[in-house]
Amino acid sequence: MLASPSFAPGQCVWLANPSRDPESPPFLSAEVVSANGATAEVTLLGTAEMLTVRESALDLSNAISAGSSERAEPDNCDLLQLSEATLLHNTLLRYNNDEIYTFT
Repeated sequence: MLASPSFAPGQCVWLANPSRDPESPPFLSAEVVSANGATAEVTLLGTAEMLTVRESALDLSNAISAGSSERAEPDNCDLLQLSEATLLHNTLLRYNNDEIYTFT
């Protein structure tokens, strides 16, 4: 069994969106406020909403810091963090730049 990563305050993460609305994104971007190895308090980016979630429910983001912009990678293999959330986000960034196809 793999140990879950330890999260540090200020790290950008993705968490599954609990909303069942088909118009809402599947993952929400958040910033870690605190973590204790089992749970983490995160602030949803773009809002002041704070949530307490299991650390195992979080995926690291490729953003360096909250508010920094991520660039679309031309090859998904170039993503530093690889998860469903980061793959979908990279695809969205590429779509918005009219560069949907990747080298992967």
